[in-house]
Amino acid sequence: MRLRGRLRRCPIETDRSWSGPRWLCAVVVCVAALLNRGDTALADAGTVCFSNRCGAYQVSVFISPQPFRSGPVDISIFLQDGDTGETVLDADVTLTLTRVDPVGPTLSQRATREAATNKLLYASHFELPAEGRWQATVFIRGSRGEARAEFDVQALAPLPPMQRLWPWIALPIVPIVLFVLHVVFSQRPVSRENA
Repeated sequence: MRLRGRLRRCPIETDRSWSGPRWLCAVVVCVAALLNRGDTALADAGTVCFSNRCGAYQVSVFISPQPFRSGPVDISIFLQDGDTGETVLDADVTLTLTRVDPVGPTLSQRATREAATNKLLYASHFELPAEGRWQATVFIRGSRGEARAEFDVQALAPLPPMQRLWPWIALPIVPIVLFVLHVVFSQRPVSRENA
């Protein structure tokens, strides 16, 4: 059966109470990116600062925060069998940090899978007391023998408190600005009827 006649356009009323400019989405994304700063230590995350074969192991070391600063730091170690690439989960890993330039304290701590969020990594959390060049030494003892990895890392000075806290201070401003934009763009011109 065929329909005859013309199809009429059905008038569709659109709600134009808030037409939300597309740039508003871009503003929200930019604000979110600014608030997501990399100056805090994140467990099992960070930047690869060392990856090399040491003895029978392939050792990869991740540091956080980035840039690396004094204060709370997270150092995670990913161990693999040097020949097969299989993840090593049964090793005893100790991490030592020694301040080299200028000469300073030595910090030592056992890196464990229990301290890691990602259970394939061995993690250790330190409170780095000062900026400068630090020498990190990873001691590994496991079923594939013993190994030692050494590398240097430069720690920057901690951020000033105001610079570290500004995203949290600015956070209440974001919903206020969004509300004001909503009110401004949702106002319709009022039609005046002559009496």
